[in-house]
Amino acid sequence: MLLGSVATSSTDIGTQEATSALEKSDSSKSGKNTAYNTDLEKGMDTVEQNDPALFAKIMTAGESGNGNNLAKDELEAYQEGDLTKSQAIDAVSGAQSLANKNGGGRINKHIRAEAKEILGGNYIKGGQTRAGHDILKFLEASSPLAQLIKGIKEKTSDGVAKDTVLDAGSTALSQGTQQAMSDLKETAPYLAQQFSKDAKAKNGNAMAEDLEIAGEESAQTGSTFSDADAAMLGSQIGVLGKGKVSRQDAAMFQAEFGEGTIDRGSTRGSKAWNKIENGMASFMSSIVSPVTNGVGMVDQFAKGHIKQGFEDMGEMVEGTLSDAALIVVPGAGAEIDAAEGAAEISETAASAATKESASITDTLKNAGSDALNTASSVADKVDYGTNLYSMTQGNS
Repeated sequence: MLLGSVATSSTDIGTQEATSALEKSDSSKSGKNTAYNTDLEKGMDTVEQNDPALFAKIMTAGESGNGNNLAKDELEAYQEGDLTKSQAIDAVSGAQSLANKNGGGRINKHIRAEAKEILGGNYIKGGQTRAGHDILKFLEASSPLAQLIKGIKEKTSDGVAKDTVLDAGSTALSQGTQQAMSDLKETAPYLAQQFSKDAKAKNGNAMAEDLEIAGEESAQTGSTFSDADAAMLGSQIGVLGKGKVSRQDAAMFQAEFGEGTIDRGSTRGSKAWNKIENGMASFMSSIVSPVTNGVGMVDQFAKGHIKQGFEDMGEMVEGTLSDAALIVVPGAGAEIDAAEGAAEISETAASAATKESASITDTLKNAGSDALNTASSVADKVDYGTNLYSMTQGNS
């Protein structure tokens, strides 16, 4: 009996050590990425404070997918002393992926060589042409397999994701934009009002023209609206506008405020196509969600994250029962209460899992029973809770 107790105790200790090691590994990864993000955010804050015009150009290049300008501007911020070497390496290393994500192509060999010379390492790697990236993006959006792989990666990854310069600079951009609008209002209240009106109408060309007039008035009167203010607001015109700013308006804007100070945005057709692609990706993701949630559930249980495991299980059941409802009652869709019943599994199981006295088997049994009561119209047909309990009984 004593030997049995020792063996059990030894096994428990081993399990606890393994779980503790996994949690420390997850915590370590999360901590490293958090430190990375905090450091990059500090760097972007410094750039905005010391050289707001350059900061705005970095944000513009990132939003428009211009990888060449993005890396070039980041290197300039490092050479000016606004970014530390580690911050510059982080920023430059992410320039290519950010460019591709926002529709840009491969950073050219001259910028790559310049970055290598300045930073002392080959930090710009990979990259796709614009056409290649567009093809890949479409295939990923329309493929259930691609969405399955993406979902599995998301469900089995731990820690905080690394920020891009756009993420890291978002707070500074918000502050800079507020200051720019304040300066615009002080310089020409009617133009500030017109700019807001054009922004609401999503007229990119009109927004650019408003700022050009403001710049001319400020130059004549010596008012507070600066080139940096114009660049700060210009960095967001592409996002705000319905379509792409014309070449003529963009050229006039940059002639007045400097190269790379305006994000022209995408054409209406391109933005519409992006919505279609995002819709396809969302649909394909919903098809494979029960599978990816199941993977996430297993991963969380394996790592000792019991509560999160049950939450993922609830999401998996929700997807399964919702699909079953559509099969049993075609066309019923959202009117079926299957999702509510499945969600009950997540809530009940997660709550019970926090109690030390609750075993996994009992938790599954209770969760399945509650869900059956809540969604009897569908659960009676698929008998999910009972089957789940039987499986756990068979596998102890």
